[in-house]
Amino acid sequence: MNRTTAAAIAAIIAGGGIVYFGFIRPAQAETTPTKKKDPCAPFKWDAARVREEIVAELEDGESDPVVIASVVATEVYGVYPGTGEEVLYPPQSGARTAIKCIYDKVLSLTESVLRTTSPTAKPFEVVQRNTSNTPLPGKMFHAINANLQGTSMLGDDGVVARALRAAGVPDTANNRLRYLELIECSPYNHAVVNYDNARAGSNFPGYGPNNSGILLNSQHFNNYQRMMEGRPARRSIRSGGSRPFFWLPTIEQNAPVVMLATNVDGSPGISPPDEIIEFGFEGVPSGTYGCPPYAEQVVNDQFA
Repeated sequence: MNRTTAAAIAAIIAGGGIVYFGFIRPAQAETTPTKKKDPCAPFKWDAARVREEIVAELEDGESDPVVIASVVATEVYGVYPGTGEEVLYPPQSGARTAIKCIYDKVLSLTESVLRTTSPTAKPFEVVQRNTSNTPLPGKMFHAINANLQGTSMLGDDGVVARALRAAGVPDTANNRLRYLELIECSPYNHAVVNYDNARAGSNFPGYGPNNSGILLNSQHFNNYQRMMEGRPARRSIRSGGSRPFFWLPTIEQNAPVVMLATNVDGSPGISPPDEIIEFGFEGVPSGTYGCPPYAEQVVNDQFA
């Protein structure tokens, strides 16, 4: 630095000013981030309503996520906004981006709800769906009406004969005995309502191969009401004041002879479908119930 420059700098400092030498960068213009377009527009995402519809489908017994998502997307987003065009789900190839986007969001939420929700039908719906106070094979029989008072299981107007006629199976003596055997050999019936220690030749109706029978008189718990309230059936053959609530095994319709069939859920027709079994029961001593080859073990009030 030469003397002239040094003197100039000294003078500026003495005068109270400071000079910085260097390059001055030009001011940068502020930029606003570009907002990305919503790929689901013009559909508006409504998570609360979508979740509500998903739960409704689960309560109706549906469990397939694709089916649920398709039904829910159609219910909530079945019309393309501004056009009135109906939209079908799941989207087919060539569908608009927004349609694919909204379906994917519905499906994602469906899968999330399925992971955290155990889909169960309301107890009273399960009971009503599988119950009749008319003897029908493949139904829980709700013996509430006085129309069976004083009749036997095997009488001409009894439970067995009426169930056979309803199924279109010939009401013969052999068919009555065969169907009565299935009723009383059902592990569920044997565990919950059969009157054990019945004696051959006794006047108890329904003496059968379990050395037990089902009494139609009022000495059972009101298991229909218990299950309507979501409670398990309770065994009683001496108290309770209600008529038996029991299973009429599923048999082939319009067959020439009584032939056991499967329930609509694929379970063996000798016992109620799984949704009834899952109610469980109370007061049933651990042991073997039902006749071979249908016998099952009961441990701690559950089928083992």
